[in-house]
Amino acid sequence: MIDIRSVRVIVIALASILATLVVAATAAAGPGKLESRATLNVHSDLGTEFDDIGTDRVGILVAGGFSGEISPPEQFGTEGVIASFLQNGSLETAFSGDGYLTTSFGRYDRVWKVQLDAHDDVLALVLSGSEGDGRGPHAPLDTVVARYLPDGSPDQSFGDGGAIRIPRLVGSGLEIDQSGRILVAGWASATHRAVVSRYLPDGSLDPSFGIGGTVDLRGRGTSVSAVGSGHHGRVVVVGSEARNGRSRFWVVRLNDRGERARPFSGDGLATVGFGQRTRSRANAVVLRPQGKVAVAGYVLEPDGAIRFAVARLTARGTLDPSFSLDGRVVTGFGFSGSGGVDYVEPGASDLAPVNGGRLIVAGSVGRPFFSGKIALARYRADGSLDPRFGHRGKVTTSFPGCAAANAVVASEFDRFAVAGFQYGCDEQEDGYEGPPNAGAIAIYER
Repeated sequence: MIDIRSVRVIVIALASILATLVVAATAAAGPGKLESRATLNVHSDLGTEFDDIGTDRVGILVAGGFSGEISPPEQFGTEGVIASFLQNGSLETAFSGDGYLTTSFGRYDRVWKVQLDAHDDVLALVLSGSEGDGRGPHAPLDTVVARYLPDGSPDQSFGDGGAIRIPRLVGSGLEIDQSGRILVAGWASATHRAVVSRYLPDGSLDPSFGIGGTVDLRGRGTSVSAVGSGHHGRVVVVGSEARNGRSRFWVVRLNDRGERARPFSGDGLATVGFGQRTRSRANAVVLRPQGKVAVAGYVLEPDGAIRFAVARLTARGTLDPSFSLDGRVVTGFGFSGSGGVDYVEPGASDLAPVNGGRLIVAGSVGRPFFSGKIALARYRADGSLDPRFGHRGKVTTSFPGCAAANAVVASEFDRFAVAGFQYGCDEQEDGYEGPPNAGAIAIYER
């Protein structure tokens, strides 16, 4: 009997498929060195992308994303995808028989976030468009959280038949706290508010959190990107706010009851800017020791360059002076393309903590659709780039054609993995002749 470590998967959306897996391996030789990479196509004639990645206790990787067409509207339709990979980049065929599964909850389904808990159960946050609305990905969306047993069947003990549906919520953040409770953050389209809800392990709303399990965070002019948790039920939600042509990070900290943590910035809310003329977006958050909060995203500079942006706040919500002197760091990759500027895929940046207080940030660099590459940076606890990682703290990785990174996760086995997608580009330096998009993962030594 094959033991697949009790992997229960939570997701959303799809049908039958035809898959092509390509694996290429390279020898590892130090932090940041590429060990293996893989691509997956679900449906040979349609694109596939990975939006998030998680790992279990033995290093099995689980990636979530979608396959299908998002335009034109009359042909619109996507399916959610969850795939399981070994550390060498090959599919873990003990999962769902062939290493991946697809299910459908609506006409437009996309597995936006995946998480694995202490029991190696897998949670997935799925964006699901109304069945038959025919209006494409901008039609009203629901969020679905589903859980699947190791054989791919729905976990009947979770929600209603293995899933919970949250109407009119554009979910963007998913987190499992230390008590196994599930945090879901997003934008409530009916009220035009950023919200976070907490669910018990059986999928029911937690009445001890906020009002009936939900906390109203912010209103118009804001977006929510991610949610994190820490000791004693602490919750941190991050996003961005736009004012007067500028945008900046915002960070809300809540206690276990869903109330604003007043010692944090005086009212539980902190904002972080990166200059008077810049626009910035927060994409990811992790809670660090001593109550510190690390946030990563990107900043749009006045010269048009889009670069990595990282901030670290103290437990009191102020910028941490022990991190890059003023609590903020902006990193470019020296890419000289059109206009000589860097390009980091908007909304495609993630953050993972590693030992010693270090942080790995993943994104993309290059001219979009021409020379995009996966880009990584590792920061030391003081905010400086780690010279032991890649070339002076940075790594870029090419796939045939172009590639972009959407997520990064660190495992307990001195490895970390990036998930995103490979796509055709006009400057076909490597002779890429594959489909328009393929879900991509890359595994590195850390």
